Amino acid sequence: MRKHWIALCLVLCLALGLTACGAKDTQGQADGSSVSAGQQASRIAGMVLDATEDTLILRADSGVEYVMDLYGAEIRVEGGLVAGMRVDVAYEGELAESGPKPHVLTVSALESTETDLLHTGSTVDGSVLEAGGSRLTIRTAAGRRCVFETVKASRFEEHQWVRVTYDGDLSAGNTVVQDVTLCTDLPDCYQVKAGLRRYDQETDILQFRTQAGVDYEADLAYVETNVPAGFDARTQLTVYYQAAGRSEERAAPAPIRVVKVEDSRFTGASRLQATVESWDEDSGALTVHTDDGRVLTVWVWLSQLQGEAAEDGLQAGDGVCLYYTGSVEGSDVSRMDLQQVERTAKAAEHRSSVAGEVQRVEKKGLVLETDDGRTLRFARTESSDSLPDGLETGDWVRVEYTGWLGTEEDSADASRAVLARVALAVR
Repeated sequence: MRKHWIALCLVLCLALGLTACGAKDTQGQADGSSVSAGQQASRIAGMVLDATEDTLILRADSGVEYVMDLYGAEIRVEGGLVAGMRVDVAYEGELAESGPKPHVLTVSALESTETDLLHTGSTVDGSVLEAGGSRLTIRTAAGRRCVFETVKASRFEEHQWVRVTYDGDLSAGNTVVQDVTLCTDLPDCYQVKAGLRRYDQETDILQFRTQAGVDYEADLAYVETNVPAGFDARTQLTVYYQAAGRSEERAAPAPIRVVKVEDSRFTGASRLQATVESWDEDSGALTVHTDDGRVLTVWVWLSQLQGEAAEDGLQAGDGVCLYYTGSVEGSDVSRMDLQQVERTAKAAEHRSSVAGEVQRVEKKGLVLETDDGRTLRFARTESSDSLPDGLETGDWVRVEYTGWLGTEEDSADASRAVLARVALAVR
């Protein structure tokens, strides 16, 4: 009997100990949840694909699908989560297409509203600060820091200049990324061969002189460089740039936005994208217009045409890419050795773009002042409703157009350009 009571006491003590441990663990979990909820949460918007008691499958507005841990989350959606609804998710952890699942803290319903026309297809150019998983952080030329949830951001590297095209209001943090493109692949990015004049390692300032004898200066702090041997007096450079001023009236060259500097030995053939004005198959004379208003005439033979252009030839308005060695200085192509020409788009599908500040919104069009000081007047056709509501003087925008800018007499002549659409651009 005595042994029976001793055994019973031991069982009771053990049960009390396990209860205390369970209470301690539960309190620890509660405390841990409280700490987690108090930490800085990340947010992501998207559409619910599936939801169970413990798991949320979300398609983010960027198009990437994520599996998230829903256990213990606060669901602020009346009636619960249903596939197809748009939600805003606050979470902890790292978003990734594989690996540990991020833990959801709260889920709130979002109204499915369409983005207004002015905020559809907006653009921002900047140098990559961070790129990993689906998150891309860039710094604009004006120093603004922009963060995007985008598709496969890890394919980009630090200091590369990219253009992000997105829908939504960037200032409100409500954006849906359409595309991310390297600036060096865009029609408004140009190449020039140059010799090194001076490089200050402390300030990261590069001074260089083009083959035409024009001097420029660039801050390389946020610029992609590929100069393995380092900068010295013998270094020959290929400089990729945007927004170059070319006015003959300027006492000094206008500043340019350098997006990449490369040792010329690693460049290979340079390329230049443009719009065709005319091509004479008999003489080979090809006249093209670049996005910065230059008019170039080169000689192209049938053997140099590639792809569909070799079969169909070239027509006015076609988009083309010219591959060449040597250099192009302004409209001077005397140092250019043309290798081949590809058609990038037929005239009906080819659009170019230019960014600038809205000077005036007119009933019949738009007046724009560009980075390089040109004043462009775009006319709106009778069948076009391309000026979005809310467009105001002082807005910084990107104008898409068909046709071309510039004539040999006037680089700011936009009479042969047809306005296609206007969207906000971030500086």
